[in-house]
Amino acid sequence: MFLRKLLSSTNKLAWVLVDLLVVIIGVYTAFLIQSYAEEQRVEKEKEKIYSALKYELENFRIFLPGRSGYTASRVDQWTETYKNGSYIDFSNWIFIEPQYTYQIIEYAMSIEQNEIIDFQLYNTLQKLYVEIKKLEHAERLIMERSLKYKSINDKMGGVHSELRKRDNMDNFKMFIRFSESRASTLMQVANWSKEVLVIINDRIKPEKRKELEKNLIRSQIESLGPKEQAIQAVLQYFPDFSKEELEQMYDQANE
Repeated sequence: MFLRKLLSSTNKLAWVLVDLLVVIIGVYTAFLIQSYAEEQRVEKEKEKIYSALKYELENFRIFLPGRSGYTASRVDQWTETYKNGSYIDFSNWIFIEPQYTYQIIEYAMSIEQNEIIDFQLYNTLQKLYVEIKKLEHAERLIMERSLKYKSINDKMGGVHSELRKRDNMDNFKMFIRFSESRASTLMQVANWSKEVLVIINDRIKPEKRKELEKNLIRSQIESLGPKEQAIQAVLQYFPDFSKEELEQMYDQANE
């Protein structure tokens, strides 16, 4: 009834109000469509970044503790050698960079949109990133000492031989110290990766998370040794998978 009166009215103001109402509805509809499209874009970007982050972090979580344990055991042996007034040939500890893949971590930290990387995630990533940089620094220091190793042969005179031995002992001492730092920092990187994964896993849909973990397991399970050993190793890190699922993945990887 109101619209009929309004349309039959000769009042110009009434037509202006109709035009204004149409414009407002059109603008609001366009805003809703644009807002929905932006939400969808952000969700896709989130899934892409979280998925890529998960791959990087899982590799740190799974493989770095083993490297840490191996280095720590060697440090114990080297320390005993040094205490006994001797040293080993440590010239082959050379690290060719990049040793570690963390480009997605750097990319995620550079994103300014807080709906994707909020403060909680950024803060945890930052702590992980600091440990990665400390790890790289420790390995550079180890490599510097390795390159200073001086070989000794029978043709050298006593003085030259003794000087080289003394230099090797001094460098061996620092080599052990930096290796000890490397062992502890490797574990710190693994631990902080776990912390970030707690956040990431909570933000990835369960079905997508399982798909990512399946792909990761398929790509690595064959390298973990014989079938039973590999399955037990995977179960330590992905207990939600059944033994039957893992057996199937192992068989598929070896086809």
